[in-house]
Amino acid sequence: MRMNDALAALAAVAVAAAEVSAAAVPLDPAPIVSVGLYKNGMAVVTRRITPGEDGVSFVDANARPAYGSFWLVSGGGVSVSSTKADVLRENVDAGFAEGWTGAYDGRKIEVAFRCGVGMDQILDAAAKTGSMKVLAGTAGESSRICTVRGTAVKDESERAAEPIGRRNMYYGYASYYYEPPKPKPAKSLNVRLESGSIVSVPESAVVSVRSDDGDSRGIARAMPVWRFDGAKAPFDVQYIATGACWTPSYRVDLADGKGTVSMTAEVYNDIADWKDAEVSLISGFPNLLYADVPSLLGGGVDFGAYSSAIRAAEDDTYWGWFRRGGRNRGGVMSQSVMLNSFTPSGGADSFSAGAAESAGAGTDIHYRGVGRMTLARGDRRMLQLGRKEVALRRIVEWNLSDDRDERGNLRDGTDEERRTAWDAVVFANPFGFPMTTAPVEIAEGGRVLGQSKIGWTNPGDEASVKITKALTVSVKYTESLSGMDGVKRWGGRDWRKEGVKGSFSIRNHRGEPATVRVKKTVSGELVDATDAKVHDRPAQPENPNLEHDMTWEFVLAPGEDKVFSIEYWHWLWR
Repeated sequence: MRMNDALAALAAVAVAAAEVSAAAVPLDPAPIVSVGLYKNGMAVVTRRITPGEDGVSFVDANARPAYGSFWLVSGGGVSVSSTKADVLRENVDAGFAEGWTGAYDGRKIEVAFRCGVGMDQILDAAAKTGSMKVLAGTAGESSRICTVRGTAVKDESERAAEPIGRRNMYYGYASYYYEPPKPKPAKSLNVRLESGSIVSVPESAVVSVRSDDGDSRGIARAMPVWRFDGAKAPFDVQYIATGACWTPSYRVDLADGKGTVSMTAEVYNDIADWKDAEVSLISGFPNLLYADVPSLLGGGVDFGAYSSAIRAAEDDTYWGWFRRGGRNRGGVMSQSVMLNSFTPSGGADSFSAGAAESAGAGTDIHYRGVGRMTLARGDRRMLQLGRKEVALRRIVEWNLSDDRDERGNLRDGTDEERRTAWDAVVFANPFGFPMTTAPVEIAEGGRVLGQSKIGWTNPGDEASVKITKALTVSVKYTESLSGMDGVKRWGGRDWRKEGVKGSFSIRNHRGEPATVRVKKTVSGELVDATDAKVHDRPAQPENPNLEHDMTWEFVLAPGEDKVFSIEYWHWLWR
């Protein structure tokens, strides 16, 4: 009778296990078929969904698209919902992904991982139990791969708890104060060793996971998924996500008054594996107002985080954890025009210029298709975009910004530029696309002369790149007040009119002629700027001072001095 009861119990367990397996749904891999890369870490991702025979498909929803960017770009009549489901994971031993800890919970596993910086705690604990071995590399190399054996633990509460309080003996008596737990890695695989201690292997370090029972399938419980219903054929979804970017670099090689401008890009992918995906490089300064706001369709996004992020996106005075400070800054990390590319099959001078220059999705937003690319998640690739010969000039450049702020007061930090000129190289953008904000290296005869930054330069427009300080061309600029002339009311404030005289002094100490270009900006009413090319700009709101950009260019003979002056009136907020 007892034997019959045992067999019945085993049968019940087998039926329950079969029901659980049947209830678990398979995931559609939804491969990335195209990706458009911005410079600031955002990407436009297009994925291909293939429905089952019943018109239903499930896709991992941990992608966390940006709010307002999730769209069905094909497949009319398809509905989508964000929910949770028990997911059947296949090929679990081929790598690592979020949710696999749940699949392996309580099972004996062997984890292979990269022994990089910060892994000392894991290595020490594993070494004590003899459960670690080195698979590749040698001791002391950060690139070596090690393994650790133990039992997968899903619940982090089994880890040694952090102390709630700490004894304070500073004043000679015992007191306790609250100390919050230290943060633990958000994505890690927890392994209980034979000693009972638990180590957490970061997701980024894991190479592979294998279970002792050899099972390559597991079930991730209550995993966030997108459920698509009503599809009759494969269709595409598109959204903006964080985790991939491209960054350009330029190099100018000088040779006897001529030069060559080369361009490369580095592509980084931390979204998902790309396999034969169409890649485009997006250039410009797009207005991605809600790029930092997670869509409610994303896995694990609650309404509190969503609403807080909305407030932050629409109010520049509100800063939160989700706000990336670099988004509103200029310079290399701003979303200026940049290019991505693939490695061409030809030689050094056959950089597939036609493909590289066939960009354009609008007036100021440029898409540059660079063909199909296969790139695993976490991998980077350097791509050569093109090389063009250019005519260039060496000049001495002296740039002087406006000495006064919007109220008319003297700015700090202008003393250095008043006495510093730069050796620079000037050339026209030779490409059929804009050059973007990026590092630019100057070399001559294989020797690197310096590295600077180039800003947005349209095709055919002139670019000026600093090389080094012009120590053999001395410069000096001074200003003095020349009088006052009345007060007027503007923008609800009283402004006083002041006269200013500026004096430029330049001397060429070289044994050869030097072409000098001087640029100066002033705000106010320009009285005299002899021989200067002047470009006027409108005043800023609530400021009566117009802005004037002045440029002089001339050649100084060896040992020659040049002195000239300007005069202008300026309104000062009293």
